[in-house]
Amino acid sequence: MRELFAVLFVLAFLYLQTASAESVTLIDDKPTVPAGKAIYYRVYIDITGKEKNIIFGDVIETAGYDINFYVFDQKGFNTWWYEGRLIGAYVAAQRIKSYSYSFVPDHTDYYYFVLDNKYSWFTNKVPQIKAIWTYQTITPILTPIPTVPGIYVTVKTPTVVEGDKAKVNIRAENLASNHVVKWWVEGPYNDAKCRADAECSVAVPTAGSKATLFSTWSGKVDVDVYIPTGILIDKADATYGIFSVKAGVFDQAGNLITSAAASFNLVKIELNVNLPSTIYKGMEFVVRALPLHGEDVLREQ
Repeated sequence: MRELFAVLFVLAFLYLQTASAESVTLIDDKPTVPAGKAIYYRVYIDITGKEKNIIFGDVIETAGYDINFYVFDQKGFNTWWYEGRLIGAYVAAQRIKSYSYSFVPDHTDYYYFVLDNKYSWFTNKVPQIKAIWTYQTITPILTPIPTVPGIYVTVKTPTVVEGDKAKVNIRAENLASNHVVKWWVEGPYNDAKCRADAECSVAVPTAGSKATLFSTWSGKVDVDVYIPTGILIDKADATYGIFSVKAGVFDQAGNLITSAAASFNLVKIELNVNLPSTIYKGMEFVVRALPLHGEDVLREQ
């Protein structure tokens, strides 16, 4: 008994996008089938990611005799081979001299192409067999999942004394090539006056504003910025209280994609000088600088 194996492995994606026609020759042979014997070709058909599957071909007995020809899946072949029952055949043609066939492989499986000469006691047969598989491959179109940018604002000096600088870290990540990162300050100061002054650059990022620009390239931003409260007081009539530092990621059209914020408290300095009633040469005394809420921010002696 001669057994021929033709195993086809096809990897495909299950994305139903575009399809291209394919053709595979499964069998092209001219064997000799001994009298009283049968031979078969076992072919693995994987229809995953494929459509319009058709297998077709022909069988011609070239010696002028006839032969039986069957096509089974694995279950049908086992039933015929071990039990002698012809059940579930995709093709069943008996005592043929020339025969054309076609069928649709409806599931992934091993398929058996059988040339059966068991009924002949003395005569060998020489059939020519061809089998061709045509199908359309479903080609995936892989679209990258858009990356969502992230932005974070961390105030490192939650309490700032008038005249000092507020230190703020601004971090942005997953930026695309058309993203722009800007930061600005909102709080008790005159925004219009700040915009009109060349030294003031903490305006809200609207049309004509002077919001500080960080990035116009893809990747990430991780920068410490310093906000001079003295400039806000001198140039923009800032008063004491809570200031919000905001940062945002904008697209090329200027639309805000995402933003973050953190705040600091701008406080006023009070000088508390403890002077004795009488001062002598060489005497030491203490000068304390206190914010309005009473915390020590400076001590000199």
